[in-house]
Amino acid sequence: MTKNDNVFSGADTSVIRASGHYWRRPDMVIKKVVEMSLRNELHGPRQNLKDWYRYMSQGAVVIHKTNPNVLVLISGLNYDTELQFLRRKPLNIDLEFGFNKAGSSVEDNKFLTCLQTYLLGKDLDWGLRAFQGTYYLKKDQVQGDESFGVMDETWHNLRYPNFTDKFRLLQRKNLEPNSNASIVNILYQPLSGQCAQVNDKNEVELGSCETKNKWVRGEDTTKIILHGSKKCLTTVGEGLLVVVFDCERNNNSWKFVSLSKLHLATLNQHEEQVCL
Repeated sequence: MTKNDNVFSGADTSVIRASGHYWRRPDMVIKKVVEMSLRNELHGPRQNLKDWYRYMSQGAVVIHKTNPNVLVLISGLNYDTELQFLRRKPLNIDLEFGFNKAGSSVEDNKFLTCLQTYLLGKDLDWGLRAFQGTYYLKKDQVQGDESFGVMDETWHNLRYPNFTDKFRLLQRKNLEPNSNASIVNILYQPLSGQCAQVNDKNEVELGSCETKNKWVRGEDTTKIILHGSKKCLTTVGEGLLVVVFDCERNNNSWKFVSLSKLHLATLNQHEEQVCL
């Protein structure tokens, strides 16, 4: 067997590395292992889609045939930041992902925002890496810090303060494929993990997704109507609270203003764009 980090080759070997532990062949299987990783965080000039689809698929099939109860972890390109090619040609897999839990990486925060929303919108199964706060030994450093770990370096506290709230909605079943009920929407802010609610003053504020309000699109698709009412999401002015108001009023036509489809905007009385 040739081993470099979590790279492996040689199907006849007796031991294959899996998630920092060693997993033996079926006659010696360790039942506590729940996941096996293929090459992690691919990068460099030799990475390409042709090889990615070929070898990721081959590796996943080999592992699944050997142990169908193990989750197979597959990494994207460019340090696992690129998976958009799956839109054109899916692999039909579940997802496991990680991010800098300190919240200090702008790139990671943007990536996670898009990924959270996608997972929620498709109601996909997912896993999160990693749990540990430190390593026994990494790159010759004892108790090396793991910035992607759920726990901090003490192993007593969450590294990301609002970690539990951020992923609470993603842990629920949000779509019912066999339901005949009409489609309704929620207004979700992935950065906080909270949802839009309407208070007694008809003001829209963020709160728990357990008590979220539901919304529907108007006939012209630009109005966002509070479900069960005749009131629309309306802006009063820049920097002011958004409210629900009579749908005949102005400033309640919204459209997506980013490629990610995550940003909504309307026009104020001066025909200037105001973001939600």
